[in-house]
Amino acid sequence: MKTLSVKIMQYSLLSGAFIAGKPDADAQVIYVDVEPDQVMDEPWEFFGIDLNDNDNYDFVFANVTFQDVFTFWNSNVFLYRAEAGAFDNDQNAIAASTVYWGYYGGYTWFYPLAFQEGDTINNNLQFEEANNQRMAEYRYFYTFLLNHTGRGNWFPELTNHFLGIRVVGTDDSLHYGWVRCSVLDSANTLIVHDYAFETQPNHPIIAGSTESYVQINNPNTIQAIIYSFNNTVYIKMEELQLLQISITDLLGKVCYESEAEINQLAIPLTLPTGLYVIQLQSEKGVYQKKIWLTGK
Repeated sequence: MKTLSVKIMQYSLLSGAFIAGKPDADAQVIYVDVEPDQVMDEPWEFFGIDLNDNDNYDFVFANVTFQDVFTFWNSNVFLYRAEAGAFDNDQNAIAASTVYWGYYGGYTWFYPLAFQEGDTINNNLQFEEANNQRMAEYRYFYTFLLNHTGRGNWFPELTNHFLGIRVVGTDDSLHYGWVRCSVLDSANTLIVHDYAFETQPNHPIIAGSTESYVQINNPNTIQAIIYSFNNTVYIKMEELQLLQISITDLLGKVCYESEAEINQLAIPLTLPTGLYVIQLQSEKGVYQKKIWLTGK
């Protein structure tokens, strides 16, 4: 079914201009909410994403189900597979791991990685261009030797995790993005929820984020432990210190400021879901860290 929602089609008409290379000052993350979610729970259902409006899918997701005969095991097998594939050119790719099998002359299987919210997607990852990559796979053998096997980084189930994607622009620049998916029922159901990509070439993107990534270049010169849970930020210091505390979004807007003499502190917030930068400053130095908040 090469049928996308009206919202996605409107997005696609705009995306070509972004991928073609806008100035860095205008760079942004383009986000698309797939509404309704694309649920592939029947054999051979598929869903495609065309990011540059050239009438060719850049990435395709599929529910693959079939029966086969494995002569090596002398057994019939039923196979259920949630697949993702890169199409259109040899630069579009999915962040994946690989396994080489030496049977039948040798072949390689590709397993897309499953990222969590807040993970960084960039050129440090291994990207694969194959168009039949196995998110999750379940095989049921009719033999006394084997019962069933399952494979894949998304097997048996993962909900609301992220594929890392790389897409090539019309000027051959590379852009990174994510696709939020769920795999259910031991590879019997694949769901695509939403996706986003960074319009700035060769720029990282944070899984789940709809804001451009901000690189923190300043070295940390004080010791601290900072983490977040839901919408609360926790700070622990090795010793009591007077701190200036600030939290900004990725556009540089200050969302929280305070001064406190602490060695530990919990900061409850009411900020939208997203990635933020927290900075601690004292007479001994500076500490910065990116944190993920899950929303109001």
